[in-house]
Amino acid sequence: MMLMRYICALLFVIPTLTVQAQPVYTYTGDTLRFEKFTGEEKFQYTIDQDSLPVKNGKYNFESRVFLKTDSNQMFAQKLRIDGGYKNDRRNGNYTFSFGEYEFELVDIKDVSAFSLNYETNGYRRQYKMNYASGIPDGRWQVVRTPLNSGRFQRPVTEVSVRFFKGVVIDDFSAQLNSGGDHPATVKGQVNASGFFDGNLYIQYERSGAEVSEVRTYDDGYLVELLKTDQSTKDTLVYIEYNDVKERLATCRDDQAEDNKFTISDEGFGVPFDNGYMRFDRRRREQKHGNEKLERVFGIFNDFHDSADYDSEPPKFLLTRRFKYIYPPEDDSLAGVLYVEAKAKQQQLQSFLDAPRFIIAKERSDSMALAYAFIEKSAQKNAAVLEAAEKVKSGYFDFLNRDTYYRRGIPELKKPDSVQYVYDDEEKTEAFDPGYYITDPDSLLPRLILYFNHLQNYTQKQIEFGERQIIKFEQQDIIDSIDTQVVKYRRLLDSLYADYAEVEDPEKQPIDYRMFKNIEKERIRSGYKSYVKEDEFGPKQKTGVELACLLKTLYHESSRARKTQEFPDKLEKMFTEFRRNPFDNRQLESKFLGGISRAGKVLLRHYVENMFAASSCEAYSNNLDKAYTLMERLEDKAENREREDVLRLNRALRRETVPSRIERLMNI
Repeated sequence: MMLMRYICALLFVIPTLTVQAQPVYTYTGDTLRFEKFTGEEKFQYTIDQDSLPVKNGKYNFESRVFLKTDSNQMFAQKLRIDGGYKNDRRNGNYTFSFGEYEFELVDIKDVSAFSLNYETNGYRRQYKMNYASGIPDGRWQVVRTPLNSGRFQRPVTEVSVRFFKGVVIDDFSAQLNSGGDHPATVKGQVNASGFFDGNLYIQYERSGAEVSEVRTYDDGYLVELLKTDQSTKDTLVYIEYNDVKERLATCRDDQAEDNKFTISDEGFGVPFDNGYMRFDRRRREQKHGNEKLERVFGIFNDFHDSADYDSEPPKFLLTRRFKYIYPPEDDSLAGVLYVEAKAKQQQLQSFLDAPRFIIAKERSDSMALAYAFIEKSAQKNAAVLEAAEKVKSGYFDFLNRDTYYRRGIPELKKPDSVQYVYDDEEKTEAFDPGYYITDPDSLLPRLILYFNHLQNYTQKQIEFGERQIIKFEQQDIIDSIDTQVVKYRRLLDSLYADYAEVEDPEKQPIDYRMFKNIEKERIRSGYKSYVKEDEFGPKQKTGVELACLLKTLYHESSRARKTQEFPDKLEKMFTEFRRNPFDNRQLESKFLGGISRAGKVLLRHYVENMFAASSCEAYSNNLDKAYTLMERLEDKAENREREDVLRLNRALRRETVPSRIERLMNI
């Protein structure tokens, strides 16, 4: 009884549940299609869970008339699109109607009324396509309706193809340029896999003759091509693709072993190629028929607006190629070689681009040769890199590698030479790494061997170049030091020329005496060591120190000379004069005796250090400290009543150690 009540309750509730349909909105507004046609666009849409519009339902676009004039003729173009969407993807029937009309003015009548007499011609072409959620699916057609003297004529189906899940299949036909110049007719079959199969018929005009071309395909492989004169029935061309037939038989033979190729699943469009050279008649004789086929299968491209992302482009597989089988280890060998050759290429290019190397090659014949040699090595390495990249990328999957390299790799098959110019003279030297690739046998292992030979051969030149550049750079550094030493020694001699003959030290300025003392104790010995030293490191170090010391002595000479005034200046800082009440003389008194005495000790210490300085840093540091000391002393003298100054004075009364005085005076 309870169960029956429960069931009855459910039956009572279910009819009251209603599913509410998602609201459908309509958008109308101006837009631009195909970067040419402006007009009104109208479509239905819904709102998704993220509050974004999603096209669902009918779509329509009608352009305004696009006009252009030429003399007494006017041309008008118009586009109309009708279709539908499902979840933002084209769905169902979709039609692009494109009209192009010509209006030719014949006469104007303006007797009792004004009227124009004009002739109207042109055409309307309709691209009829079917989609299933954005994927081409079903019959696609191009229908052309001529307009003659203002009247539409009988429609002509120019192209008719069918798609299944985006891939063209089944029968197709086309009438190109119907009613115009150079008409062509195409008819054929595409199998369920999307490849040409059976007989394909093409009729077209060529050099005044009506050509009937019949091609026979076997599941995407062209096996026969026959061209006949339509009027005389004479055979113009007959090609039997025995190379293809033999390979197909081998691939389909279950007993065959060690095949070098297999049947591919990839499609390659209209042209069929089995590795033919450019002028091979098996390739050349396809040209005119291929042009017609390309027009048939490319006619929809103009109206597939991929920028909208609302549909997938149609796929035309049509022809196959043989996929070549190579040793399984080739892929891994090519990958390793590619990485190593690319790294080496970057190294070589970096070497060639280095300004130091570019400049160095102008300095000696051997460096010019080394540069040219490494340039040639980079060219050879680039050929190795290209071959490895081709194998690695699958370039030879559908191209016979043995045919492509049947005579080896041109850049790597024989000895070479390098040309270079030094001192306006053109020179040539041999370039021979000692290993070559003259045929395609065991290509990857031999490429690796060549790469190794090339690197060993090149490394010697790289090492030579590096050594030479280092020598040049070191010599440039030494030359620069020489220049500095000579320059400042001459400047100092010129600066102190007036004191060279003065023997009395009291008549010599203090900076000159410092210079003479440092010259005696440090400069002479440093100069001898610098001249005699052959090893770059110690020579550079000694030269830099010597040049720095001479430069400092010259540039700091005026500041150093002023230090001889510092003792008198210090004495005056801490001396004051007061009026004597008993006569007219001034009473002299000293103050801050501790600071004054300590200042004299420290100043004497700095000056003595400058006399004995063994480096430019020691000389400059002590000179700077002497000036800093005088600034500190002047400050203390001016603020002699300040408590911190009085405390410092008491602390310095008995201090005689320079380092402790420095610490107390914060120098």
